Amino acid sequence: MNITLQGAIARQDIASAVDLEVSFEVEQSGPYTVVTFSGPDEEIFEAFLVSRYRRFYRLRDLEEGKVYPGRLVDVGKVGFGVYCAIGSERDVLLDLHGLREVFSSTASTRQIIFSQGLVEGLCVEAEVTRIDRGLDRLWGRLSPAWIERTLIPGAVIVAGISAETLSAAIASSPFRDTTTMESLCERSHRIICSGITEPPGVVAYLGRKLREARFGIVGER
Repeated sequence: MNITLQGAIARQDIASAVDLEVSFEVEQSGPYTVVTFSGPDEEIFEAFLVSRYRRFYRLRDLEEGKVYPGRLVDVGKVGFGVYCAIGSERDVLLDLHGLREVFSSTASTRQIIFSQGLVEGLCVEAEVTRIDRGLDRLWGRLSPAWIERTLIPGAVIVAGISAETLSAAIASSPFRDTTTMESLCERSHRIICSGITEPPGVVAYLGRKLREARFGIVGER
């Protein structure tokens, strides 16, 4: 197996941090490091590398039909879709056709973004549906499984802020006992409201406190 990581990483840096039944070699490739490995603990080793370093996907390594973790970028800046950064040479275009398909909608890109709480920096899972290596372009769609388990109607989506900062703001808020915060990744979170607490009120309150964060509300589908 092999994995490409961002940055120049020395073999000793990796070896000093793990004690697993796996043999590996490290090769520098421009600004990236390719780690080739094998052994009984190779799956654990791969998980360690992904958790410790930033993974990079070369276009030739990507597969059509495979789901990759990423984050939304340039949200609302173009009318033909949304881009998703998956740690590759090119961002994946989640085009309007694909957005309409996964959300069973006929709305515009901006309407879908607003109605589904899709905000800048939100961590998502994207299925790559087409790769044009000649043009260095990628197309994809949001994973339906990710949508089903993440975009719960009525949830407040928050991105671009740490869990600690968001949790502290909620703890000092009037709705600390009627909301539940769940982290989707390091800087993306979901808030579920209960009782008389309404999502727009949560967004208005936290938006004044946490100006660096991005907020969205998931609507009905």
